[in-house]
Amino acid sequence: MRLTRIRHVLAIVVLYISSACTQNQAPAPEEPCGFIQNTYQQRVSWKAALPIRIALDESVPEEAIPSVYQSIAAWEMALGRKLFEVIGRVKSAGPARDGVNVIYFLDSWSEFQDGEQARTVISWRGDWVNEADIAINSGKFAFRYGDEVHSEEGKKVLDSESLLTHEFGHVLGLGHNDIESSVMNSKLDSFPSRDALRRQIQPSDEKALSCEYERG
Repeated sequence: MRLTRIRHVLAIVVLYISSACTQNQAPAPEEPCGFIQNTYQQRVSWKAALPIRIALDESVPEEAIPSVYQSIAAWEMALGRKLFEVIGRVKSAGPARDGVNVIYFLDSWSEFQDGEQARTVISWRGDWVNEADIAINSGKFAFRYGDEVHSEEGKKVLDSESLLTHEFGHVLGLGHNDIESSVMNSKLDSFPSRDALRRQIQPSDEKALSCEYERG
């Protein structure tokens, strides 16, 4: 679907103190449960720091905003609790490790990765996520918003809600999988493929999420 690049922020001082307190024993590894893992094979997530506050960059088109809320609602309905809080618009120079979680629609994309539909970059210390940015490749792709297709010549059309639902899964800490129906499947087809729509959180996604987050 797309290669999600993960930026690993290592807090050396914190890890050093932790090692001293545990007599140089590394943290016990955990089952992945579909989550991204740190160097100690622990799942990385926001733990109890919910809801995740996320802003919309000024590059996000008005037509995409309902898809943002619908994608959030899908995850929150699956877990039965509030997971995200959209805090409004921001003006930014682009994705950066600045302590703010932001969604971007970017017309400029690396020519070496122009087939990449989107990219979510998360940062963490230890096993706690502290920042996530979603970048949508609007330079190479057009989108269907709800039931309305905004096609552009020469661009493949993606379902915005399906794409955002997948990316919000990455924000929560989930990685890719090969389960055909899962929203975290690594591939999302463009229209008119029948597999271009993947908006519904599946039991496999709910099971993975419940490894880290309590149900409401």
